[in-house]
Amino acid sequence: MTLLNAVLQNDTVKVLVLDNHKTFFEPSFICAIVAIVISIYTLIQTIKHNKLMLDPILDLISEISFTDNLIKIELANFGLGTAKIVSFKIEHNGYIYNNYNNLFSKNAFDKNKDTKYLINIGNAHISSSTKTILYEKNCFDVNELIKIGLLLQEIDVSIEYESIYGTRKKFHKNKLDF
Repeated sequence: MTLLNAVLQNDTVKVLVLDNHKTFFEPSFICAIVAIVISIYTLIQTIKHNKLMLDPILDLISEISFTDNLIKIELANFGLGTAKIVSFKIEHNGYIYNNYNNLFSKNAFDKNKDTKYLINIGNAHISSSTKTILYEKNCFDVNELIKIGLLLQEIDVSIEYESIYGTRKKFHKNKLDF
């Protein structure tokens, strides 16, 4: 007869006897079960903590230097984990671009040999505490430098990235500031 049936029918309930002197509800047995439960809970919390500790934290850093006639846009990872870039989009006036070179070419800025840019940022890996140059250009004309700065204040940048644990996050920045 099951324990539940015995209780419902008001029958006497026998406690499982492991040997002649110890019952199933021995205090040491209860302590062992509680210790196992606490260990499992601690393991789960440790795994969650480790995942949070290794999360990448991305930010866009933009800089215009009028003394060096230089414009630079970098993607920085301030977190402790590596970020795998899944998608990268720049939106300006309803158009979507996959890198800064396409944005500037479409908006009639000259390309010259002093321009550096990362063409395919998709599937790039940004290590912890590093910066990756997305666009860098020496402008010999201060007016062009100002026009580029004004253009950058009108764009929206969206980046989807993944941590080493496979957790996907989105980073969005409106209107780059200098």
